[in-house]
Amino acid sequence: MAHNLKTEVSRYSLVGIFNTLATLLVIYGLKAGVGTGDYWANAAGYGVGLIMSFYLNRAYTFGHDGAVSGAAARFLVAFAICYAINLAVVAVLIDGFGVNGYLAQPFGMGSFTVSFYILLRMHVFRRGVPPEMPPP
Repeated sequence: MAHNLKTEVSRYSLVGIFNTLATLLVIYGLKAGVGTGDYWANAAGYGVGLIMSFYLNRAYTFGHDGAVSGAAARFLVAFAICYAINLAVVAVLIDGFGVNGYLAQPFGMGSFTVSFYILLRMHVFRRGVPPEMPPP
């Protein structure tokens, strides 16, 4: 579907904005509507966001028609790697350079966003992956 780099980056950005809003809606809805604590609401919000991100990026951003199970496994590994990069950037800025935590967070988020796009494009939803075989 989206084979043009500009189109992919635009779509990835749009999915990210939509995903962030939906994640916050779940978090705030659970906190305000149900009285869920911060940590459980956050976990539920991010769980919904992770699932949405997979399906929207797979279909809309990258037009991937390869095996869902393989892509999902690669997606989770890529997420874990990029989240670790995010934490490392934040930790180095705060602990290594004394940067204020509020200022360090956007750099961590930026590193996550860029590295996640690269891994999604180059590994998770790479082209040339054969479609899933139907069951016999």
